[in-house]
Amino acid sequence: MRLDVSYVVYSYGCLRCGTMLYMAPEILLERTYSELCDVWSIGIILYTLLCAKYPFADRHQEELINQICSKDPDYSPIELTPDAVDLLKCILVKDPVQRSTALEILKHPWLMEHKLKSRKDETIIDYMKKWKSEMLLPGHDSDWMKISESDISMLTGLSINIGTTNSMKSGTSHV
Repeated sequence: MRLDVSYVVYSYGCLRCGTMLYMAPEILLERTYSELCDVWSIGIILYTLLCAKYPFADRHQEELINQICSKDPDYSPIELTPDAVDLLKCILVKDPVQRSTALEILKHPWLMEHKLKSRKDETIIDYMKKWKSEMLLPGHDSDWMKISESDISMLTGLSINIGTTNSMKSGTSHV
């Protein structure tokens, strides 16, 4: 099913636009809204990533608005941990006053369980060395410093005969 429903509302001198699938109920109902509408959108994205489907979907704009504003997502056929379902239920709350804030979400047990370990003691150089070592095949040298005659020709516009070696490190190129 292709769902590409965009929505534009002009009300009380304000223009509201975006993709309806991600819009919070308070926006669709043309009520006052805050940054908590962004929390709702994060919940829609999280649900979609975890469940491989949208929590609300319909080809008709009116029915989609009705679902978003009055129905709850279906959590039953989804194989999610109880903490993941709880997080989604804290985010996808129709009433923005009852909806979790971004700070509350960051402290939720499901996110705390999946939080990456801090690596403040590592530098970008450490990461580059690790990446470089992961990119090498066992028993092979790095090819970062190897250069061919065609590479030199392309870079300099000169025709150079390197001879038998391809390494810039060796300094044995022949001009």
